[in-house]
Amino acid sequence: MRAMRLKILAIFGLALIGAGSAFAQAPPPIPPTCDTGFYNVLSSRAWMESKREMEAAQKFILKPDSVLEYSCFNNQIQRLMDVTASADGLSGNFLAPLSTSLEATVRSPLTVYLGSNFSHTLGGGIAGGSPGGTCAAMYAIWDFLKCYDFDKADFRFFSAMAADDRRLLPLACPDNGRGAKWTAQLTAAYPAPVAAPAPGSGRMNAVVTFRNRLNPNTCNTFPPVLTGIKVIDNSGSAYDDAVCVAPGCHYNKTNRCQ
Repeated sequence: MRAMRLKILAIFGLALIGAGSAFAQAPPPIPPTCDTGFYNVLSSRAWMESKREMEAAQKFILKPDSVLEYSCFNNQIQRLMDVTASADGLSGNFLAPLSTSLEATVRSPLTVYLGSNFSHTLGGGIAGGSPGGTCAAMYAIWDFLKCYDFDKADFRFFSAMAADDRRLLPLACPDNGRGAKWTAQLTAAYPAPVAAPAPGSGRMNAVVTFRNRLNPNTCNTFPPVLTGIKVIDNSGSAYDDAVCVAPGCHYNKTNRCQ
């Protein structure tokens, strides 16, 4: 009984070793049906899809305006300076240093700050008004943006993306090779179709329209197209069914249209 158990264990161990060697074998080669060229086409189209969505978002999402502009802070400082200047005659120039200090410590730095960071008009550059210090109520800008419609020119085909970057506000984006990248991806995504694409090229078969066969006076010019159906006529004779592409032509049950 012990010998029988050892023999069974030995057979089982050999089976495991054989299975392990089978698992260790190299994977089968990639079949020729896997077209790497077609994958490149899909990759280029995916790049353009994501790039177009990203650029559209960057075009539609506008740069925030300055809260100081919405609060008319510059105008309030000017009023205070005007008050101090008009009161000089009554106070014996007591307020003159205050006016000078406001200009040096508040008004002048404010002008530099707004000019450096908010040189565009309000609404991220799409609303009217002068840039840098324009006074406009936040409600007015909100109402303007709420009623602002999309420009249909922003919804474009891939073919129009390479030549026109719509990200213009508040400043236009530098090219940095953008146009060349779009052109390269367009070329890779839409390779010209050919009659017989080479394996791995990613190309599609050219469309065959057969328009030159729509002449009823050329029945004999083009052979019939077999349908793959076997037909038995009234006499009991069997023949391969076919169709004629030219209008007014019919198959003669042998090998021609007439």
